[in-house]
Amino acid sequence: MIDYGFGCKANFDIGVLSAVRDSGMLFPAQQGGIHVKAGDLSKFYGLNCAAGVSGAVSITYSGPVSFAGAMSGALAPTVAGNTLTYTIADFGIVAIQKAFGLRFLVDTFAQIGQQLCLDVVVTPTAGDNNVSNNTATYCFPIVNSYDPNMKEVSPINTIAPSEDWLTYTIHFQNLGNAPAIHIYVLDTLSNNLDVSSIQILGSSHRMLTEIKGKFARFNFPNINLVDSLTNEPESKGWLQYKIKKNKNLALGTQIKNTASIYFDFNAPVVTNTVSNTVAEPLSVAFLSSEAVVGLYPNPTTNDVFITYTSNSTADVTLYNMNGAACLKQQLTSSNQSISLSDLPAGVYFVSVEIAGSVVRKKVVKW
Repeated sequence: MIDYGFGCKANFDIGVLSAVRDSGMLFPAQQGGIHVKAGDLSKFYGLNCAAGVSGAVSITYSGPVSFAGAMSGALAPTVAGNTLTYTIADFGIVAIQKAFGLRFLVDTFAQIGQQLCLDVVVTPTAGDNNVSNNTATYCFPIVNSYDPNMKEVSPINTIAPSEDWLTYTIHFQNLGNAPAIHIYVLDTLSNNLDVSSIQILGSSHRMLTEIKGKFARFNFPNINLVDSLTNEPESKGWLQYKIKKNKNLALGTQIKNTASIYFDFNAPVVTNTVSNTVAEPLSVAFLSSEAVVGLYPNPTTNDVFITYTSNSTADVTLYNMNGAACLKQQLTSSNQSISLSDLPAGVYFVSVEIAGSVVRKKVVKW
């Protein structure tokens, strides 16, 4: 017999795998949970390649929410403003699926269309085989009256030509009056998606996956999902996967996706349709004005140009992934550049301050 099992490479790979909502929606005046799956990524394959590696996980949140504490069984972070920091003595003993579970209280007057966004950074990068997965941003919509059988996509609304991956999460709930013995989810994938690239990121229950042409079928055999009248919290489930968009899609191309959920032999429950439009990256709006900020090229090998729609000067600070400032420069007008030529390859954060408002964006140097 030949053993084709996985093994560890030299060094390690720590980073961010995904983030998924817990069973609670982000509903005004209520708490909702988010599980950030981060740490030793080899654990997803049953390995432990980062044993003995120390570092940190930092999560900065934004949106109409306040941090309400760690979820049951999760680590407790150090809180500084809206940044949650976990100091990790050994990534080898950190449970990637449960360690970074967060609860947020949504503001009473939060509106539909607003979002909770998480910027996640995992360090160190020295010795890390793949630094491109050490940072990630996830956004989750605020909802009001909702159908619990629903679909989410990240990024939300648009995807840049330079971005590859779309992450889809499908939530389902048994709203009947008896357990659902078998459930399957049928997902008809857009022709603008590369079916061969699909990767399963997780599910609430044991799941089998079938891919036939443009159809992805996610089977939950013998799930025996209790009904919501008997036990509302336990009547819910979810699955999550990521998939690449096709290359060279024209600007304006829409990528739409809808799933159908089958509870035993009942007619399918059809989810909402999520849609992404291929578009140049949307600039980030300042809190106090109509000004926006953009970076290009990104990734870069040397200079990065900073654009903004304001007549003011801009104070730019570049930070490495350990939070240390490695460059400071004042720009007198839009479309000036800063040089990264003296810095090592890696992921950096650019802080742009204009008239008292600050925007932070990520830049990668090859």
